[in-house]
Amino acid sequence: MGRAHWAAAAIVAGFAGLATSYAAAMVLTIRDAPVVAVAEVIIDFTPGAVVERAIKVLGHADKPALMFALFLIHLAVFAVIGLRARQSWWQPIVSWVLLAMIWLGAVLGQAGAGPVDVLPVVVGLITWITVHAALNDPINL
Repeated sequence: MGRAHWAAAAIVAGFAGLATSYAAAMVLTIRDAPVVAVAEVIIDFTPGAVVERAIKVLGHADKPALMFALFLIHLAVFAVIGLRARQSWWQPIVSWVLLAMIWLGAVLGQAGAGPVDVLPVVVGLITWITVHAALNDPINL
């Protein structure tokens, strides 16, 4: 199968993980889903002048624009992870774990974060690995 199939499998798995982590955060009534926590870290570490310029240019659409940018970044990362799966079975697993560690850092960096805040990250990671493996099986044939 071609490169597009490998990338598509990881993109589907990636967005499934985003969805399940978001759903877990909502069910557990956690303040922020992992991807929202990443967005907040970006906001916190962005220099004030850049934030002011973004607000001036985008107006009230600044946060939706940031979320859309994160969506595109995740899309690209997922595609790269899929292409790594062509080379070996373990490379995408390492990549999913590294991405989960970024999410985990963002989640635990939130004020008042506790052990329950880790659960959506774990749910997302498990989803990424299992869905990606399930989608890769037919491609490997």
